[in-house]
Amino acid sequence: MVLRHVLAATLVPTLFAAPALAQEIEGFTSDHADYAVVAISTLPAAPEPKAEAFCGNLIAGASTPAGRVVEGQGWAVTAELPLGPLTAVSFVGTQIEGTSGSCEFLNGNVGIFQGADLLAIVYGTNVERPLIGRIEPFAANAVRIWDGDLLSQPAADLDLSGEGYVRVLLLAASEQFCDGSRSVPLIYGLQITEARARLAEQGWSPADHGPPEGRPDERSAALAGSGLIEAESCAGTGFGFCAFDYVAGTDILSVITAGEGPEGGSPVVSGYDVSCGKG
Repeated sequence: MVLRHVLAATLVPTLFAAPALAQEIEGFTSDHADYAVVAISTLPAAPEPKAEAFCGNLIAGASTPAGRVVEGQGWAVTAELPLGPLTAVSFVGTQIEGTSGSCEFLNGNVGIFQGADLLAIVYGTNVERPLIGRIEPFAANAVRIWDGDLLSQPAADLDLSGEGYVRVLLLAASEQFCDGSRSVPLIYGLQITEARARLAEQGWSPADHGPPEGRPDERSAALAGSGLIEAESCAGTGFGFCAFDYVAGTDILSVITAGEGPEGGSPVVSGYDVSCGKG
């Protein structure tokens, strides 16, 4: 039984008086149809968690009072991050080994804590979508929720508003880097050709890695020959990752795609990273 079913079937949200915060928490809301947030003060035990040693590199372990509460209930902590004066902890139950060093996380959720006191839980409500896998830093007073699929993708944003509401939001339209001087639009899941056009609108130009015959593998050579001069290299196994580079001034954007994309199309973006002042 996943936690969303436990919440729906057996745990009525518990009202409680939390100690005062520097920023008063007014409530919990979700603007995302696939995720809910419920105020609750007791974390249920993990539903028969299965730990795979192979996935240990993706399990962060507890380093905060909040994380230790989660581990004490049998869950595996995948991340602990500040959310204003609060602590957000992503945690999962079952971990299943996949290809290319990947793992599928099941029974995933995000707990919102004040110290060691649980205030709320964010959980998935759409049975057609992967559950929560982890959280990552995103912006001031905000974290990004990633799903627990084998090839994890961002699913929602979680922030603490200036009015004191913890909110689950749709993914932001862009992400800021390099002290706010660079913007990367939301390109996850797009074919690299479409992502390329959106990146150009934000000032990112393809890095020319030279003629196709200079590529280290046949696939990146073919991509370069098709006009994607920024194709740097591709893996021949696993998820079929390819790397593409873009530049803006002295900043470098590295985009990773997975697979070959739809028939007649181009590979699909699965991730990216920005190096500021490295060009």
